[in-house]
Formats: sequence, C-alpha cells, structure tokens
Amino acid sequence: QNSTIIAMCNRVGAEGDMDFSGESIVVDANGNVLAKADDKEQILYVDIELKAASAIRAVQPYTQLRRTEFYE
Repeated sequence: QNSTIIAMCNRVGAEGDMDFSGESIVVDANGNVLAKADDKEQILYVDIELKAASAIRAVQPYTQLRRTEFYE
C-alpha cells in the first residue's frame, strides 16, 4: 500500500541449531516480485525504475492518508 520498492535479504545454510532458508526477494512498488532467490547462496541483480514508484504514488496516494498526529 505504501508503493515502496523493497529489497530483503536472508542468510542461507545452517549455524548451530538454526537453519536459514534464503529466499531473498526484491518487490516493486506494485507488490510484484522482480526477483527471488532460492535456498542456495547467490547474488540477485535487479534494475529498479525509481520513477515508476513515483508514478504509482501519484495515482494511488496512500501516503496522503497518514495520520501524522499519531507519530509521537
């Protein structure tokens, strides 16, 4: 809803009793998955169009609905 591009990374493999699933992901401002890693060690390269996010926010101005008086 915030029309924000998100890039999230996660570890893979095991350390002690912990298993890390990987599955790093890049999502565009519409929520479409641009790239997603699997459970193997890898690097994702993604070209991101920042102007597209601005255009989406202009059409769907969800951020204007914020109630900043509650941000304290």
